Amino acid sequence: MPSTGYITAVQAAYDALTGSNFPGGSRWPGPYLDEAPTTDGAGSQVRPPYVVLRDLGATPEWTFTANAGSGTPGQHALVVAEFVIEAHALTLGDCDTAMAAILWNGAVPNNRAGVAFATFTLTTPLKGVSGPVPGKSQRGYAGKTDRTGARVHYAKQWFKVKTAISGDGL
Repeated sequence: MPSTGYITAVQAAYDALTGSNFPGGSRWPGPYLDEAPTTDGAGSQVRPPYVVLRDLGATPEWTFTANAGSGTPGQHALVVAEFVIEAHALTLGDCDTAMAAILWNGAVPNNRAGVAFATFTLTTPLKGVSGPVPGKSQRGYAGKTDRTGARVHYAKQWFKVKTAISGDGL
């Protein structure tokens, strides 16, 4: 099913991951946008493990075409967007295992089974999406503790994704 943008496509890709690849045998709650809520829909406190998705923004590079030859006049853009996925847990090892599940979904990179290099289908006028390309990563202590006083750790993975926008509906 087509997504309306790259963030909703990432959320759908996360929802399709195999839960048994995560520590504990089930997909972690999330991805929450920007930060985990303090309580879930049932009023229970949200505690690690969980996953956060942060949209770091997008920059369009517009081109304008005239009606020359067989070309259709209009404006077109290549949009370079960035986002970061964070896995939060009580051990760094669980964060690393969860991030591997998010990136690769238990397969090799060429299979594009996880979020990294996934194929997204977007609604018009968005098209020609390149799969999310993983870049910088970081892991460590999150600077907070859970309700029992246990240290919370994180693994972060930055991604870039390119999307074409066609002003003439091609």
